[in-house]
Amino acid sequence: MKFDQIVSFFTYVKQNNAPDKHKIFILAIKDETERKYRCEELESIFNSKCYEKFGFYPSDEKDFQAIKDEIFSLSLFEQKKVIFIKGSEKVIINFSDTLHSIPSTVAIVLVMESVTDKFQKTLPQDVVILHVKEEKPWQQKERLISVFQTVFNKERKKISKDQLSELIDAVGLDEGSLHRVVENIICYTADKENIENSDIKACLSHRAKYSIWQIADSLLLEEFLPSEKLEDNLDVLSIISAVRFKLQQVTKWLSGSEDGFAAQRAKYLQSFRLSSKYFFTEFSSFLFDLEYSAKNGINNANFLLNLIQSKIRYLKNKR
Repeated sequence: MKFDQIVSFFTYVKQNNAPDKHKIFILAIKDETERKYRCEELESIFNSKCYEKFGFYPSDEKDFQAIKDEIFSLSLFEQKKVIFIKGSEKVIINFSDTLHSIPSTVAIVLVMESVTDKFQKTLPQDVVILHVKEEKPWQQKERLISVFQTVFNKERKKISKDQLSELIDAVGLDEGSLHRVVENIICYTADKENIENSDIKACLSHRAKYSIWQIADSLLLEEFLPSEKLEDNLDVLSIISAVRFKLQQVTKWLSGSEDGFAAQRAKYLQSFRLSSKYFFTEFSSFLFDLEYSAKNGINNANFLLNLIQSKIRYLKNKR
């Protein structure tokens, strides 16, 4: 059983008693930070089922022997065990024969950057695999809202979906950064049950720098970009990519789509409601040329940001 989306994988694991139903799980995720958080999430599920956790980073035959000893040894009080084995497919494949004979009280989680069809064929058939493909930004945002809604719920704190959306827009899609901000909000509000906008604002006040998505929003909505809020080494290509994505969202919203978040959709529709097809065609062509220039040495970030805003104003004035 294979999943390529994080939400569907964890929905299956939680709703189908997967820790007891399956014995082998694979987390194949390229990004190291993402692997860390998904391991913690899966570990929490096993912990709720009273599994004892062990972790290994095998590199040679001695390490594999230690893993085998742990798999086939009896746990104290016959407790169930989950063993996380982290490493490359090239290393772990030498261990695949053992996975065909693991005891019923043991679950194995293989953690790696990617998984190939060749490796899957060496495993038992009843394996649950999460092989994460690149998420679209809106998919990632939806998932992060769900993740942090759960975090706040566990702390018995109430926060709205719109508040979480605005928080993610302010911090960006980096889950590690979001975890730190959320922890600050939880600590800041102490025994307070309802999270207010003023609480979020207070915890974000020290964040002086704009995220890539905030920059894209500011450019397209023709808002002022104070230089002190920009990173010293801006990734110009990432900004162009974010602007292009936002532009695609706007065209969908103007066509009647209700995807995304209502507050952001309303803001963009207000700004672009009079924009013609000419605007989108010309601006898309401009972004293509700008990306080509950025890849070929013209990469002064402030110059390019000013150029984007100037182009937007020029094209809007021609409508």
